[in-house]
Order: sequence, then structure tokens, then C-alpha cells
Amino acid sequence: MMEDRYVEFDLPNGVGGLATMMASKGIQQRIKELSSLHNFTYKAHQRNYKLRVFFDTEENITLFFLIWQPSKYDKMPVLKYV
Repeated sequence: MMEDRYVEFDLPNGVGGLATMMASKGIQQRIKELSSLHNFTYKAHQRNYKLRVFFDTEENITLFFLIWQPSKYDKMPVLKYV
């Protein structure tokens, strides 16, 4: 996994963490479906109100941005470099 580059989603806050949990689960479920359809691997880590998704290659990060379609409740994810 490329630990120095990742895609980061901002998650909603409030409602005692319920909104964060629901948004995170929804995003992770859609990423899981895309990974099985397009045959790529990833790891997801949630911390506070951020969901970070790590991919195994630079090409898979590019593929992710090409095929990702956020729901009407999601913000577009951001590519981060550490």
C-alpha cells in the first residue's frame, strides 16, 4: 500500500456520530463494489470526521478518481500527500 498518498473524504458531524457512521459505511460500501468490479485493492481508515482510503498503486488512485461518482450527500474526495 502507498502509505504516503491517500484519498480523503470529509464526513459530516453531529447527531451523536450517527451521520458520520452512516456516511462512512455508505462510502466504504461503494468503494468495495468498485474494487471488486475493477479489481483493485485498498485499505480504509476512519479517524474523527475523515475517511482515508489507501490504494496499492498510483494507477488505482487515478482509476478511482475516474470512476468515483459521489452521492448527493458526499463531497468530492481530495488526494493527499504526506
